[in-house]
Amino acid sequence: MRDFEALFLLTYCQYFSLQSALELSPQDPKTLYRRATALEALERYEEAYRDAQKALVSSPGDANIFKPLLSRLHVIVEERRTKFSQTKEKAIKMMKWAFEPGPNISEEDVETGLNNILVLCRERAGIEALLELGLLEKLRGLLNMKQPSVKEMNRKIMGVRTITEIVQFSNDMVIFMFASSLSSFHAALSILTFILCRSASEY
Repeated sequence: MRDFEALFLLTYCQYFSLQSALELSPQDPKTLYRRATALEALERYEEAYRDAQKALVSSPGDANIFKPLLSRLHVIVEERRTKFSQTKEKAIKMMKWAFEPGPNISEEDVETGLNNILVLCRERAGIEALLELGLLEKLRGLLNMKQPSVKEMNRKIMGVRTITEIVQFSNDMVIFMFASSLSSFHAALSILTFILCRSASEY
């Protein structure tokens, strides 16, 4: 097992141990702080930031301990929020081009939309924006086309490549997304992703 994978699994186990502890004592500042650091390691920055804020509120006398983590997470969360907003605008446009053909959208626009979606899936902000916009359901419909034309087959191939990008990008987080009670929405998306990959392999 790679060192990174071992570290990820260790952090994942630590997170759920802290999760259980917080069920018994939801406002315990030390446990909140430890879960925040675990969530940060799992790249769940927004959740980590919320835990760090709760820890500070629960124990303001320990501000010197909590503030370095809060400051670090604040910068990351704000950067992610800005990038997500910018990326989402592009994602909305590409989703419309790729999956909502109309009189003002050409065949070339559809191909451009699918290509740009593939590129967006190579970064976290792009994946998050596209998943929120229902990308997986759109791809499922694309892959379920029967007796596709040559153009449609090329689009199905793009769909398979896009799913591959999503799975490769989120592979190290997949156990967490499956099991986390805090993120049942992302868990459902992860399950659907693997169903789609299995379906795509049949073509």
